[in-house]
Amino acid sequence: MANTVVMNASQTVITISAIDSDWLITDTLSKRHLGGTRVHSIQFNPAAAADKCKVLDGSASGSQLFYALCADNTDQRIKYFPEAEILPFLDFSEGTYTAGSSVVVTLYPQKF
Repeated sequence: MANTVVMNASQTVITISAIDSDWLITDTLSKRHLGGTRVHSIQFNPAAAADKCKVLDGSASGSQLFYALCADNTDQRIKYFPEAEILPFLDFSEGTYTAGSSVVVTLYPQKF
């Protein structure tokens, strides 16, 4: 089974759920789209105590962008980013994703 990835109609919010593998933003967005897109925030919505999320920049060896170890299912975490280009890589092997947890990546609108 693969991650469930849903993008809203305006292509500014990506929701990853049923997390069971790594995810890189370029899996969802084309490189052309990424040229003018910047990440606004990364949010982790845990489903159980001790759910953990780790997001790196670009790959499993990239610098850490986001980390959350949640106390319970209501311990939602969010991190905001300046308008710098980053390539979120959701590292499945470094996290604990209980059924019902999700990661939401919000993008700044594209500038034309």
